[in-house]
Amino acid sequence: MPSGIWHLEPRRIRPWWERAVAASVAHPEIRAYLDLDRPQVTREHLRQAFDQPRIISEVLRADPAYFELRGRAAMVSRRVV
Repeated sequence: MPSGIWHLEPRRIRPWWERAVAASVAHPEIRAYLDLDRPQVTREHLRQAFDQPRIISEVLRADPAYFELRGRAAMVSRRVV
């Protein structure tokens, strides 16, 4: 179930999060854990872990495109107000 942060962020932000999750799951070190075939470590469990507000915020802040978008949005807000 998506966390409450998606009520604070526009839905168009979610693709950045999805891209970060896909990249994380594809990372060799993460894949090694998934390849252990343990019931506690699954793609779905990782997606649930990544859907915590603190993690979402960190992921989005780390994406240069998202960071630039937020900066531009802040400039527009300052000009409109």
